[in-house]
Amino acid sequence: MIPRLRPVLSVEYEKLRDSRDESKDLRLGAIAMEFTRKKEALLAENVLDRTRARTTRMGRFAKRKLFDAIHRKFTRQMERLKEEAAKARGEVYREVPPQSWAAWLQEQAMNGRVDALEALRKRAFTLAKKGSASLRGEVPGEPSLIPNQRIDGITKRGTVIYDLGRDAIRDDGDAFRIGNGAPPATDILALQLAKQRFGSVIFADGDRAFKARMVRAAVEGKVFIKFGDPDMERQRNELFKHQYQQKKQEQTRTDGMQGKAKNPELVEAYERHMAIQREKSNAACLEMQKAKQAARDSDNQESKSNTLSR
Repeated sequence: MIPRLRPVLSVEYEKLRDSRDESKDLRLGAIAMEFTRKKEALLAENVLDRTRARTTRMGRFAKRKLFDAIHRKFTRQMERLKEEAAKARGEVYREVPPQSWAAWLQEQAMNGRVDALEALRKRAFTLAKKGSASLRGEVPGEPSLIPNQRIDGITKRGTVIYDLGRDAIRDDGDAFRIGNGAPPATDILALQLAKQRFGSVIFADGDRAFKARMVRAAVEGKVFIKFGDPDMERQRNELFKHQYQQKKQEQTRTDGMQGKAKNPELVEAYERHMAIQREKSNAACLEMQKAKQAARDSDNQESKSNTLSR
């Protein structure tokens, strides 16, 4: 949420942000179109391969192995295509990084703008008043005591201190404050309390380490919120996608191992079938060699008889 202390600054920042977002969206759209085109080409190639395999004359088990090979090939190609698209999107985000309101104010102040310097000073005073490590909403929530939480005490300023054993969460009414050394469970609980009071959009005020903690807590604790800071929201989405892909890969490996363990009879039957086919092929070759040798012996005997008769 951009403070409306300087409307001129706010308008300039919003125009710059919209321009950067438009450029980024155009590049991301081109990447998405290229991904769709290549994906459709892979799907068409996969359909063609499966059609060819379906019309090929071979045993049932051999055909099943052929279909498995086609599926593995298609899966590898799709994974490679997704990795290329993710790499291209990452390059776009690196080349066009989001610029926060505070960073833009700092840049303008370095360029000599007095109004930007004043806005920075007022913003710093507001953040100091709210607390250096706190969670708050876009608008103040309804201050109330949280049920099922042990209260350690209430200060003269009305701050409620919830006791969590070695840690504590301080409730100022318009923000929840957490200590620097709080464990992940405390961070997750604080995010849940903030969501309960302020809604799904949460602002985290603090240093980089505190914001990184909140991002990890939101993903690992499965607290479905949206951070008001664009940088934190982007980090949350990237971490969520990374963990989802890791779990998907682990599940795929587990399913593959379980599938092999569940079908030993199918593997044994296939190997037995292939052994029988090899024996039949060897026997046919042997019979063919015997027939050719018998024909050669017959020709030689006939040639000798003709020579003697002459």
